[in-house]
Amino acid sequence: MTGELEEGMTVERFKQPLQAPTQACLDAAPRVARVAPTPALPEAPPQPASPPVAQALQPQPRGHVRTAIGLLLAGMACFAISDALAKHLAPRVAVPELVWFRYVLLALTIVPLLARNRALLHSPRKLFQVGRCMGMLGAALLFVAALGVMPLAEATAIAFASPTFTTALSALLLKERVDGWRWFIVLAGLGGVLVVMQPGTAAFQPAGLLALASALCWAVAVMFTRKVAETDSVRTTMAYSALVGLLATSVVAWPSLRWPAQADWLPLLGMACAWCGAQWLVVTAYQRMNASVLAPFAYAQLLFAALLGLVWFGYWPSLHAVLGMAIILACGVAAAWRARA
Repeated sequence: MTGELEEGMTVERFKQPLQAPTQACLDAAPRVARVAPTPALPEAPPQPASPPVAQALQPQPRGHVRTAIGLLLAGMACFAISDALAKHLAPRVAVPELVWFRYVLLALTIVPLLARNRALLHSPRKLFQVGRCMGMLGAALLFVAALGVMPLAEATAIAFASPTFTTALSALLLKERVDGWRWFIVLAGLGGVLVVMQPGTAAFQPAGLLALASALCWAVAVMFTRKVAETDSVRTTMAYSALVGLLATSVVAWPSLRWPAQADWLPLLGMACAWCGAQWLVVTAYQRMNASVLAPFAYAQLLFAALLGLVWFGYWPSLHAVLGMAIILACGVAAAWRARA
């Protein structure tokens, strides 16, 4: 799952003349869609203030809505495909190397933008950008590690706990007001995670803790994202994600870096292409439509992951896993609806 702009990423909002999502809507969205939380259009300078809710909820043409939803669903499918390929490669390729390949390709897509505009690297909050990148990197490493030893659908479901952590961190660290219903949704979502993990039973897999830690890292990254979003454009955030991510993964992956077997090159390329494609698809979707409309559709990745797990790996989720995923899905949709209301 998860990645970066790479969220949504983890789901990130876009400022444009006709609409912009509120931060509450962003917190309701899952990690995989948080790709570039608060970007601005390339032609417009970043603006520190968020538009009012009324502006964020302006009616949109049906064509725009359908196109944005289609782009988001395609992005979620690409994230699931990338994760499935990572799981396929995990027995033969080290986890840091898998994540490194993703960042290599993402950096290659950013280089042409930097060649035309080096000012993209200018940010008044460089430390926050680096902190964001470290959170995202931790989330990626932990999640891919979990994929190597547990079913795809269960790992994805647990990682979707990130919005609940984001809500809790917003209240505890940023002192934001969280009403009783949102706390109830947070607790119910965590309950769904426990149903999937089944701690204290023979079905419990310790690797589930890696996926849960991945969700926490992603939530920390979202905290940094909300700070850099006040001043930096989406392309600036993308550039830092790619370059800092590549540098950090190069350091982490170097000790285990090995030349892949010939049979692994095509899956590696497919994994990286699907991940990078997902980043840009999600970014484009949120550029066309506000997060309050799109956030519930990001949970389609759960369905894609379950389908790939069944078709590719022949894994049928247990009744507990299905029940837990249903709870997580319901809580995510409820959180998005609550934020929009």
